[in-house]
Amino acid sequence: TTIGSLALAESIALISGNIDVSVDRIVGFVGVLAAKLIISFPINPYLAIFLPVVLGTLCGCFNGLLVGILRLNPFVSTLATSMVFSGLLLITSSTSLWSLPKVYLYIGGNMGFAIIMFFCILVLFWFILRYTTLGRNIYAVGGNPFAALMLGVNLKKTIFATYAIVGMVCGLATLFY
Repeated sequence: TTIGSLALAESIALISGNIDVSVDRIVGFVGVLAAKLIISFPINPYLAIFLPVVLGTLCGCFNGLLVGILRLNPFVSTLATSMVFSGLLLITSSTSLWSLPKVYLYIGGNMGFAIIMFFCILVLFWFILRYTTLGRNIYAVGGNPFAALMLGVNLKKTIFATYAIVGMVCGLATLFY
């Protein structure tokens, strides 16, 4: 389910006409950072489930800032952020991680639950891409950015939102790992 989630995240980036080569590093960094924060600070175990999703979304927003707002090359900028996240992963994973809440570990530890969650996420993203304005904009930007711009699609917002979604899915993949 982790690899399926990463494939889903990458496919959303590809549909938008971009690429994100940092998805694997986001999962590693977000997983370790979330675990460290959960162990270090008294966080409600049920709220701790949302921590990797929020952290992954922030990482995706950083990629979206580089690609969507600053208009940098998607391959080069996400390769650079991949190296940054890899370095941050090495810095944050200097010690062993113990005593995570059972609720937090349940999602990845119960394969049946993880598969059901993955299919729910898959159906949700199918619905978003098929029936929402954001989904149509993602397809339009990926098909022909100039034509999408002429139709009134805000390219910067759409690409930024796409990378934020990619980061969110990477955060969800962290829970399955």
